[in-house]
Amino acid sequence: MKEYWQQLSDREQRMVLIAAFAVTATIIYLFLWIPLQQGISDQNKRLESRQGQLQTMQEQAAKIGSTQGRPAIRNTGSLLSTIDRTARQQGIKPTIRKIQPAGSDGARVWMDGVSFDGLLRWLGELEQKEGIYVSDLSVDRHEQQGRINCRLLLKTSL
Repeated sequence: MKEYWQQLSDREQRMVLIAAFAVTATIIYLFLWIPLQQGISDQNKRLESRQGQLQTMQEQAAKIGSTQGRPAIRNTGSLLSTIDRTARQQGIKPTIRKIQPAGSDGARVWMDGVSFDGLLRWLGELEQKEGIYVSDLSVDRHEQQGRINCRLLLKTSL
């Protein structure tokens, strides 16, 4: 290799050095610089996307936080009378076998053969309109399809 290099004239040696530099620079550019820039660009896009998601989550958290701070209870009657009244309004009162107080802020409710959909509508109304939520729920099958037997522990919002 040294012999070949020494046989070249000064002008040819300079041209070979310039060509070697150009090839090295091209390889560095194609295989290092471009992928690095594309990686940085992809990371910036991912960062922007995540920042947008974070902002959306923070807005949703603020909405949730503002609704949790407000008292949800609208009723002025007792918990037992509210349960009775709303069950009657939803048409599931006949399925209530027993209502029993459970402490100062709760009530146990036993229901037989209640429509599953009707139960969910009733529980949704209790939570949204009356501020009463399900603390404990036990569900068993009923012989009629679409109906269940259940035991609930309902509590008022704090």
